[in-house]
Order: sequence, then C-alpha cells, then structure tokens
Amino acid sequence: MKDLGMVDVTPKPEVYREATAVGRIKLRKETVARIRESSVEKGDVLEAARIAGVLAAKNTPSMIPLCHPIPITHVDISFELGDSWVDVRATVRALAKTGVEMEALAAASAALLTIWDMVKQYEKDEEGQYPHTSIESIYVLSKVKELTTPSIQHRAEAPKLGSFAIVTCSTSRYEKLVEAGEVRDESGELARALLERSGYRVVSQEVVPDDEEMIKNIVAELLNDPRVDAVITIGGTGLSPKDVTIEAVKSLVDREVPGFGEIFRLMSFQRIGSAAALSRAFAGVCGKKLIFCIPGSPQAVETALSGLVIPEFSHMIKHVRES
Repeated sequence: MKDLGMVDVTPKPEVYREATAVGRIKLRKETVARIRESSVEKGDVLEAARIAGVLAAKNTPSMIPLCHPIPITHVDISFELGDSWVDVRATVRALAKTGVEMEALAAASAALLTIWDMVKQYEKDEEGQYPHTSIESIYVLSKVKELTTPSIQHRAEAPKLGSFAIVTCSTSRYEKLVEAGEVRDESGELARALLERSGYRVVSQEVVPDDEEMIKNIVAELLNDPRVDAVITIGGTGLSPKDVTIEAVKSLVDREVPGFGEIFRLMSFQRIGSAAALSRAFAGVCGKKLIFCIPGSPQAVETALSGLVIPEFSHMIKHVRES
C-alpha cells in the first residue's frame, strides 16, 4: 500500500487563485419563511452560517488531512432564498501555490450544515425525523488560476474592464412596466450586481416583450452603441413558441460560440439534473462585440455569469478585437 503524503508544491510559483462552490439545503416552506423574517429562536441563521463558512475555509487543512495550509486573502459567503430552499455560494481567494477549491467546498458545506443546525427544531416530524430536509448539489461552480507564464501571457494582456448592456426579454414584465412605470426585474438586477461587483460597467438595462422583431431591434441598437462591449439577454430561451430570443439574436451575429451553450448546460446539469436539457443558451460575435443569451431564472443568471461570462470575458473580448 502506498504511503499517504502531501503533494510537493515547493517549486510552484505563488499565483492568484479563486474558487466558488455552491450548494443547496431543502427545508419546509415555513422554515424558510422564518429565516427570511429573522424569527428563528436560535438567532440570525444566515449570519451564523456566514461565520461558519469563513471559519471552515480558514480551517480546511485541519479537517482534510492532505490539504496544504493556504494564506487565504478573502472569503465571501452569500445566500439566495427560495420558497423551500436556501442556496449558499462561497468564494475563496488567495495568492498561493495550490488551488482553493477544497476551501470553497468546505465553506459552502459548513454554511449549509449550520443552517440545518439553526433550524432543525422546525424541521423534525412527530417521530423526530427530517423527511423534508436535505443538503444537495454541492459542487465547484468555477475556479480561477491566473498565471503569468509566457504560454498564457495573452491572458494577462486581455482588457480588464468592459461595458455591458442587459436586456430582459419577458412579456409579463414588459406589460407591468408599461402599466406601472416600473417593474421588479430580479434576474436583471442580479446580473447588474454580479457584473459591477467584478469591475464591469452596465451602461444600459432594458425590458422588452417576447417579440422577435423588438428583441432584434433593441439588441442591434445596443450593439451599435460605442459605449457597449457586450450585450446580455435574459429570458426567452425556453422551448415554447413564445421563446424567440435566440432566434432574434442569431440573425445579428457573424460567428457563434458553440462552447458557451454546451458548458452552460453541463454546469446546469450538475446543479439541476436532466432538466438542464430544456435550457438553451447562446453566445456569438458581432463585429468586435459579444452577445450572450441566457435563461431568465436567477439561478441560471448566476451560473452563466459567475461560471462563464465573468471569468472568460476579458479573454474572449481580446480575441474578438484582434485584427
């Protein structure tokens, strides 16, 4: 039997490392309502889970025998509450010789376990069991390793900033916007927050109905705006006859980026299973600009932006702008 031992990373350079892990805990609807209303007897559930996640990331080598101690520089724990679930997202950053995936996974796992512990009194049935409670879909959403070796020097030369336009395609939201003069666009706001948090600018945010000609016109107008480097459409990518966003956009592009949709569906499959087959996603090049079409749910927006668009945008736009 081979002896256990840590991998020798002594010769490796210290580079920027980042990993994001996600996971979900399913709970009773009443329990999630208590978390949202801050009425859990033990206290603030999400704050306790956030602290647990940070501590777990910092103490990963103490829990997993062959993990290297890493000088972590940042841990971020965030949450999304549904009707009967809570999603945890843990991002860990470091300048280190090895990756921080295990630290991110440990942070997400500890946060989920802490949520369970904080609310378990509300989850038990009459026999003291947990028929409605489960932790699932814990996985690494994305990882970053920024090297400075000559072989990937083109990455370092890629532009670090850019400007986006966001177009939400939804007839129901558009009608509410027309009637009330304002509309709650949760997915659009999430997209803006993720982009701006990563240092990008959002110069335009629109809501249009599921009308192929209107979508095509607004996207074309935005692509002609000198302030815009890329357009992101949200929604209208399903299988129903009214889902026409991709059909509207395809007529505008010079070249498709087929890997975008393939990778998005793979990432979605890891999170939601076979239902990912219903998720259409599309990316293309129009002149020296990019366009991304992603589904309309907040979960899909986070998967597409955090896992694909944001990590690779600088690299992609550099190649698009090459003569």
